Amino acid sequence: MEIHWTTKLRAVNETWARRCDKILYFISSPKNKSHDVVALDIPDKRQTLTDKTVFIHQYLYTHYLSQFDWFLKADDDTYVIMENLRFLLSHFDPAVPGYIGCQFKHFSPQGYMSGGAGYLFNREGLKTLVQKGYNIPARCRHKGGAEDIETGRCAYKAGVRTLNSLDVHKRSTFLPSNVFATMMSLPDWARNYMRNKVLPGENCCSELMVAFHYTGPKLMYAIDFLLYRVNVHGRRFMMEKSGQLFDGMEADDMERTLKRRPYPGESLDDYYKEGWRELNTTIYINPRL
Repeated sequence: MEIHWTTKLRAVNETWARRCDKILYFISSPKNKSHDVVALDIPDKRQTLTDKTVFIHQYLYTHYLSQFDWFLKADDDTYVIMENLRFLLSHFDPAVPGYIGCQFKHFSPQGYMSGGAGYLFNREGLKTLVQKGYNIPARCRHKGGAEDIETGRCAYKAGVRTLNSLDVHKRSTFLPSNVFATMMSLPDWARNYMRNKVLPGENCCSELMVAFHYTGPKLMYAIDFLLYRVNVHGRRFMMEKSGQLFDGMEADDMERTLKRRPYPGESLDDYYKEGWRELNTTIYINPRL
């Protein structure tokens, strides 16, 4: 991550992050010691993403829970349109445990949110995730696995509901790919994972799009310039129309048909055995029982 400080993180800091109420960068052994950087005593590799994410959620719970209504986790190649995000979130109650983003349909009864597209917990959702998830021995995995899958599983077991991020036309606001790939056609893996169907072309996304993944620094600067510095003479975006895009927003209800499922290439026996051996099981526990 440190090698990206002058490239990826600089682009984030100079574009969409400027519009956040608060930004924190969680970095393993950082050389930059600014007040926005939190040092992680965790190796910087893909296999430790779950470890880092658990630390981040616990850190936010400990230091910032009372200060904000919503907490966004995003990668260094995620681009977020903050104004649209705030408008979307205004339709939900931060006092009711909730979790929102680009919803994938596997690995948990209510699915899980793509890590790369960015996801958010509201205040009560973060509190519930930590108190009824991470703090309960053997309920949630604290290391290994895929961080977004494990976050989704833990949220389900803790009793945090997924929230609907689609507009009234069933178009996505969070996407796991960049704007070009989404316009042309989502990769097969993304189409197979996403709960809702994403059409190619101009109907791919909501007019109030919130977030894209796989957005490198050059593309990030270009998107930011086009969104905030370029206007089309004579065109007006109808605020009345935008106000209706998220009418009737409510908690999602996906818990019906999905079954326990191991990671690709892993047997169900391995899935259970390894979970218990590490005392960080990912076996589903119904929080209502």
